[in-house]
Amino acid sequence: KVQQVAQDLGVRYVLEGSIQKSGSRVRINAQLIDAKTGHHLWAERFDRQLDDIFALQDEVSRRIVAALSVELTEDEDRRLGKSAETNPEAYDLFLRGLERFRRFTQETNAEARDLFLRAIEHDPGFARAHADVALTYAMDFLFGWREPTKELVAEALRYGHMAVALDDAQPEVYFGLGSLYLTTQEVEKSIEVSTRAVTLNPNYADGYAQLSQALVYAGRLEEALVVMEKAMQLNPRHAFYYTWIQGHAMLLLRRYDEAITAFQRVIERNPHFDGAHLTLAVAYAETGQLEDAAWEAAEILALRPNFSLREEHDRIPYLREEDRERYIEGLRKAGLPQ
Repeated sequence: KVQQVAQDLGVRYVLEGSIQKSGSRVRINAQLIDAKTGHHLWAERFDRQLDDIFALQDEVSRRIVAALSVELTEDEDRRLGKSAETNPEAYDLFLRGLERFRRFTQETNAEARDLFLRAIEHDPGFARAHADVALTYAMDFLFGWREPTKELVAEALRYGHMAVALDDAQPEVYFGLGSLYLTTQEVEKSIEVSTRAVTLNPNYADGYAQLSQALVYAGRLEEALVVMEKAMQLNPRHAFYYTWIQGHAMLLLRRYDEAITAFQRVIERNPHFDGAHLTLAVAYAETGQLEDAAWEAAEILALRPNFSLREEHDRIPYLREEDRERYIEGLRKAGLPQ
């Protein structure tokens, strides 16, 4: 029921409908419903050629804005018109890349980068694709999947800065840069660009999640939890890494039981995400559950056979040395190699 959907998502209005494709044509039936009253505010059917699909997307969006009597800011209006400039083939490759990226494994991260690069070949001005190439490099460095050599970091930053140069009003382009700055241990810069993203779009849930992560590494833990709560409110169907960031803050605050529960939930959703195994190993070690910590250490070595504490010490971007030392000591207690 629409009322239940609205309650689950914490929204007042629900857009529902259907999409049908036949040959080169697409038909969209859409209706906007006030979930509080159940009344239909607006309904329409669109028949279009697929070659103007993004113009159709903008048209539908603008009809909804008009139905709600919402006044767009200048930046919002400009962003709404941007999608019409996107190459459909590039956008398809981009979406496929996002699906691979969000699995957060070394293999799917590399596959995502290839898809984003192919999107750029079709549309060199596609800012989001440039930003997400940078993001895949950031994930490689952040989780130790590739060594952050000067050459690779420079290439990643080139894509990140190109994304901003192409469209500095699009909040998503700052996500990749925010992640990259964590890998180069420029945590304050990560906070700066993540703040810029949520300033541009106060409803950008992933931007708040990114900001929360940077705040964790900066040691601003209570603030990080408040920001993550905002992210989760904006995106109730959030990705597993939101829960991991939240658990990470709890771990550093010594709220171990809550942290362990959070990391276990993350692993249930993605058992290949080594970040959760690492922090769970630390949490178990800190609470004297050494057998469970050793189990997590084994999982980490299965995922990253070349793991070493020395490299992890240099990789993790904590600003506070006490956070770094506690983290590494927990992994040492779990039995991970020097």
